Amino acid sequence: KNNIQLEKPPNMAENSNSSSPFDVKMVLKSFKPVVDDCILLDTPVVDVVVCRIKDKKQTSRLVQELNGKLQIPTLQHLKRVYREEIILYLPSEKNGECLKELNVDTSGLDLTTLRVIKVASTTPKTRKQFTRVNSLWPCAYHEDRYLEKLLSDTLFSGREIEEHCGWMSEAIKAARRSETKVGAVVVDPSTKTVIAIARDERTTHPMKHVVMVVVDLVAKTQGGGLWSVHEGDFVFQENVKKLSVTHSKRDQEGVEKPVGPYLCTGYDVYVTREPCTMCAMAMVHSRVRRVFYGTDSEAGALGTLVKLHTLKGLNHHYEVFKHLLVEECRRVGR
Repeated sequence: KNNIQLEKPPNMAENSNSSSPFDVKMVLKSFKPVVDDCILLDTPVVDVVVCRIKDKKQTSRLVQELNGKLQIPTLQHLKRVYREEIILYLPSEKNGECLKELNVDTSGLDLTTLRVIKVASTTPKTRKQFTRVNSLWPCAYHEDRYLEKLLSDTLFSGREIEEHCGWMSEAIKAARRSETKVGAVVVDPSTKTVIAIARDERTTHPMKHVVMVVVDLVAKTQGGGLWSVHEGDFVFQENVKKLSVTHSKRDQEGVEKPVGPYLCTGYDVYVTREPCTMCAMAMVHSRVRRVFYGTDSEAGALGTLVKLHTLKGLNHHYEVFKHLLVEECRRVGR
């Protein structure tokens, strides 16, 4: 009973030529990535003291001397000189007397032009952030093309959006069988194959949230699993343990690189309601690739209370997308 198929789910590869019931433009109005706040907010700025260079022939010497005597390790992403001005020091750390104390040769500087300006305190992460802070003072920036596509809603093609909606529709069907009206689907995107479908069962056991149940069903495809399979759930019949090593993960440039094997390496999870902290961590430990959810939750850990998947201390980070078929998920939850 561990490896049984109680309901045949759709295979998107088989249905690629069929017409879609989903309005991609309407879906994109609510469908968004859930990213770290540092990507959405303006790049933080900091005060620096700058001064006009009156003798341009001494520019190279001044840069070399200041880099030696007045290093600013936190601002390595900034140019030391811009137009006729040079960054001297951080007013939060030094004062005007530091030039004399460190025996800086100021003969090439016009010390009457000292002023405080704001510059980027960290390297900008997006083109939008870069445009803003670069207008203050030139800074380094390396464009993350994958991130830019993510933020501009151009990461997925129309056909891919339709496929995501198709998988979420299966999660909605599972939700209708649940007392709590929550369902989930695990998909192998490399083969467009459903690995497991489950409904929330927390009314029978406090730990049987839908994500916990569906991950347990995935475990059954690899010779594990703890809980029983119930009517209406789905478990992929074949053993996929060996296949897990072939899954891949995108790096910052969008290039696929092999990773694994872990329980859900390379798999995508579609869940009708935002997962809680327990479920979000379960997906970290099982190495899920991406999570798509429909409605927000008061106890949600992937956008509402916290963006758990963005925490720096975790040893795995997955991508999260919210509000996929949000109205449909909301209706089934009423």
